[in-house]
Amino acid sequence: MKKISFIHLSDIHFVKTSGNPADVDNDLRNALLTDIRLNAKNDLQEFDGILVGGDIAFSGNKEEYKKAKEFLEEITNIFNKSKSSVYCVPGNHDVNQLVPKNSLAVYEAQCKLDQIESLDETDKKFENYINDHYYNDILFKTTQEYNDFASMFECNTHSGMINWVHVFDMDYNMKLKIHGINSCFLSNSDDHKKDNRLMYIGQTQIPTRDQDVIVMSLCHHPPEYWKFLSDIQTKMNKRADIQLYGHKHTQSISLTSENVIITSGATHPVRGTDWNPRYNWITLECQKLNSKRIIKINIYPRILDEYRDRFIPDAEFCNGKNYIEHILEIDKKREKDLLDICVKEEYKKQVNNHLEWEKKQQIHESKIDQRDLMYKFFDLSYIRQTEILIELDLLDENDKGKRYSNIITTIMKKAKANNKIDLFWQKIHN
Repeated sequence: MKKISFIHLSDIHFVKTSGNPADVDNDLRNALLTDIRLNAKNDLQEFDGILVGGDIAFSGNKEEYKKAKEFLEEITNIFNKSKSSVYCVPGNHDVNQLVPKNSLAVYEAQCKLDQIESLDETDKKFENYINDHYYNDILFKTTQEYNDFASMFECNTHSGMINWVHVFDMDYNMKLKIHGINSCFLSNSDDHKKDNRLMYIGQTQIPTRDQDVIVMSLCHHPPEYWKFLSDIQTKMNKRADIQLYGHKHTQSISLTSENVIITSGATHPVRGTDWNPRYNWITLECQKLNSKRIIKINIYPRILDEYRDRFIPDAEFCNGKNYIEHILEIDKKREKDLLDICVKEEYKKQVNNHLEWEKKQQIHESKIDQRDLMYKFFDLSYIRQTEILIELDLLDENDKGKRYSNIITTIMKKAKANNKIDLFWQKIHN
């Protein structure tokens, strides 16, 4: 049976001075890497990536992301996996607070959204901003350095792509869709003026319905920090079967037959009286029980021991084991949510025909891993990036002066449409 496994981190908070000889957190990071090398590698067997629930940096600074990138590469190297095997979303510490502080236009746009009292009206205003021909990136200015970093993993967001999605194959024709949500459009210095300041999650950020798909959402701010929570929470719980959050620096795990909701403790918290580093491993497997598909999930909560010496299973959650085992009755949940009585045969036929069409289409697609391509492209110098895009005729006249992290989705679509993905890959490696 095919298992999918992840290392789950949140709030890793790299600062510009991380890694210097006097950095006391060097030992914490080494303890985490040792735990992964000796324990996670043995228990997980397979490894499909690192899930990072925001606050990668501490102040949205370029140098902080450089430090974070080096650390994340150490984890992927342990499993001999591609350096692009990272899935991340921004947190409030990934917001460069100097941007709204020094830009009246950015701050006013945030305030206008924040002051609207209706979800529908807020969504409409948000749509107006991202469709503005002259200022459609205004709400993404605060996380520009995050986006430059996240582009390497295809986890950046911009006016043309406000959520990101990555899909994994599972058994029994099931797929796992990881759905990344940006909860930081409103984040600025006002966060510190009011406890539990609420963030904007729009209706277009809620995952869509897909046949034979289990959805795992990744978002920094947990639901209690959302504006208009009563309007969207039920839909979110129906659509996002597994939900991963950060921000609070305390661990909580909610398990039902229909949802798994984890608010992760901080991996790299600021030191204080409640300093308590944590992280998780997660495995997922699709099985059948009485002809219905279920998702078996194992959660391995890890915590730094009382001597600050090593990471161990968190006894508070594991009840004598080193993991929590849980079952999501995924087929029953879908039938309950969507069907009057049962899946009609004609609908099944339409779905199967569509799946066959998708398989035929995939035969003609390039075998190159697009995530690896993106990682290696954004690891090049800006000059070399520009040379490649010009050589392949992938830049339009209106692309001049724009950051490539903001237009990479359009560039990739053009490369695919003109069958230039293989050539793109060759240019990067020349």
